[in-house]
Amino acid sequence: MVDVGGPRRQGMRVHVAPAVPLPAREGRHGVAQEERHGEGAAALRGSPGGLGGTYAGSPVGCAAALEVIKIIHEDGLVERALEIGARFRERLGSLQEKYPSTIGHLRCERGAMIAMELVENGDASQPAADLTKKLVSAAYENGLVLLSCGVNGNVIRFLPALTISDALIDEGLDILESCLDKALAG
Repeated sequence: MVDVGGPRRQGMRVHVAPAVPLPAREGRHGVAQEERHGEGAAALRGSPGGLGGTYAGSPVGCAAALEVIKIIHEDGLVERALEIGARFRERLGSLQEKYPSTIGHLRCERGAMIAMELVENGDASQPAADLTKKLVSAAYENGLVLLSCGVNGNVIRFLPALTISDALIDEGLDILESCLDKALAG
């Protein structure tokens, strides 16, 4: 059993011990693996293509996953993700107040996976794809790599490392704000 931390998962435990042994075979990198999947007979009733692969159930993969979960818990990375999200929410919220007709929906409520929608005239049905391209290009020229996404190409997605310093977040957001100021002025 492994404890999964975080405010939404308090006390949640995940059972990771495999239950159905399948014949061992050589997998990736020459490591023999004994595949085990699911809980008893229920695993044997799976739908075609529902589970499988050369590394599913790999003892090495499972051990690595357990270590990653341990590090996430020990290093407080769930809490750090929430801190990062709050820092972005504060800074991007200020930018949204400064440019309410340009910055639409902010997605900062799920930790460190953050997005900012750029629109025209404050209208979400008018995506600002050209401004987004211009902003991504200007930011790159100033040392900040941004990722644009969305079906209309008008969303900037931020995916900072959970180990990023607050100073580096601030530096990146300063570059973003400067580039946005220039893009909207000219």
